[in-house]
Formats: sequence, C-alpha cells, structure tokens
Amino acid sequence: MKGHRELWAGVALAFLLSGCAAETAEFKSLREQVRLQQKQIVDLKSQQEEQQAKVEILDNGFRIVGDKVEENALRLDDMEGTGSLAPMKRLPAVPPVELSEPAPPPAPPPEPRSAPVVLEPQLSAADLYRSALDNFSQENYQKAILEFEEFVANHSDHDLADNAQYWIGECYYAQKNFDLAVVEFGKVDTYFESGNKVAAALLKKGLALKELGKDQEAIVELEKVVSRYANTDEAVLAGRKLSQWQ
Repeated sequence: MKGHRELWAGVALAFLLSGCAAETAEFKSLREQVRLQQKQIVDLKSQQEEQQAKVEILDNGFRIVGDKVEENALRLDDMEGTGSLAPMKRLPAVPPVELSEPAPPPAPPPEPRSAPVVLEPQLSAADLYRSALDNFSQENYQKAILEFEEFVANHSDHDLADNAQYWIGECYYAQKNFDLAVVEFGKVDTYFESGNKVAAALLKKGLALKELGKDQEAIVELEKVVSRYANTDEAVLAGRKLSQWQ
C-alpha cells in the first residue's frame, strides 16, 4: 500500500509540474502579445501625429496659393475697370504740315541746378500684397510683417485686407511667437468679421493658445469654429483637435 501511495503521489506531482510549466509558457506568450500590441499602438500614434503635421504644412501651402490666385484675380478686375486692357484706338490721320520760315535758334541752356531728389515709387496694393506673400514663402518673416502691416494700414477697405491681417498672425506663429500670434489672429475676427479668413484665424488662434498651455481658452476658440463655420475645412480640423484634447 505504501508503495502505491508513493507512486500516486509522484504521478500527481508530475501532473502539477507539467500544468505549471504550461501556464508559465502561456503567460509568457500572452505577455509578449500585449507588448507587441502596445508597440503597435505607439507606432500608430506616431504615424498619426506625423501625418497631421504634414497636413498642416500642406494646408499652409494651399492657403498661400489660394491667396495668390485671389490677388491676381482682383488685380485683373482692377486693370479691366481702369481700361488698361481696352483695345487700342486708331488715331485720326494728321494733315501734312506746311513748311514755314525756320524757327529761331534755341535759347541758351539754363544754369545747372542741384539734382532733384528722386522719390522711390510706391507699390500698388496688388504688388505690395504679392511682395509680402513672397517674403512669407521665403521665410523672411520680419519683412513680410512690415509689408502686410503697411497693406492693412493703407488698404483697409481692400478685399485682401483680412487676408493680410491673417498672414501677420501666421508670421508670428511660424516664429513660435505665440503670444503675438494670438493677438494678430484675434484682430481678423475683430476688424474683418465679414471676411473669408475668420474661420482660419480662429483655428490658428486656438492652436497658438494650446502652445501657450492655455487649454481652456484654446478649446473655446475651436468650439467657435465648429459652431459658426460648420461644414468648412477649418471646422473639420477644429473638431478633430477637440476630440484629441478632451
């Protein structure tokens, strides 16, 4: 009997050991699966952030191109309005001039005077705007700011005045001067509320506030975009950002 008990005890111990070994292997396999899944989540999040950054860069590029197209169209309208593109008219024939007595000799030249001061010609509104936009594209932000500010000051009634004010904010945002970017983007909504750049300005103002750590204020600005400008590209991007932040 003693021998049988020892035999059964040995069988039971061997069974328990094999079960533990199986559980240990299964536990290791599950842990490895969890680790791989966590890594996949991190990789996907990194890819998503990278794609989002590319989208924002492309969005800026599209805005620059769109502004140039709009500016050229307005310039063409101005040229047509002033008649600079009108067809040339044929001048009437000039009757022949009858010969007369020779003219008297010319008077002696006047005494030389000091050279006149040559004033640098002022750029037209369209040329000034194009120059500012080109400087922004070339990352000459300080010069672009001066030209955009000159445009807003001298052409506040122009159809591109709200665009110029928006790009002042973009200049500061590109330099990571988020405090001034918030101020300049805010002016678009304050002074040009009927313009076509308000939604974009509110969106970028919210992103600048987020960079400053003012999360609640940032959310308020993006919620304005979603509620006031539904179904626009800016509203879609604002809604995406809000879902990430909240």
